[in-house]
Amino acid sequence: MVNLMISRNKNKHKTIIDYDVNVYVRDNYDLESKISWQNPNEWYLHVYDYNDGNPEEVSRPYLLTKEEAFAMNFLEHDDIDDGMDGWMSMDHLMTEYKDVMSDRIREYLEGFPKYKEDIKLKTVYN
Repeated sequence: MVNLMISRNKNKHKTIIDYDVNVYVRDNYDLESKISWQNPNEWYLHVYDYNDGNPEEVSRPYLLTKEEAFAMNFLEHDDIDDGMDGWMSMDHLMTEYKDVMSDRIREYLEGFPKYKEDIKLKTVYN
């Protein structure tokens, strides 16, 4: 018996998007006192299309809850510098932090189109 099934990959000619994620704590500044500070409980994810070294912003900064930031524990990894700011690929973030990532964050990150040809087909809202 001959197997007549032909494997088909409808996405084989599509271009995979290489996302980078800026993970950071926002700097706050008081104009009157001229003092700046960071709130270590307010972590943000900001997604960019790496675009062969010419990054393009594809999202607004996405605020993690205090509990999500605590669970992700970014400062205990080498991905984030002492200034509470770092860059990593979306693949790295999804792999290295998958066990501590909330469903809300996972759904948000998985919502980005995988292929450049699909960008107009799907919009990710914050």
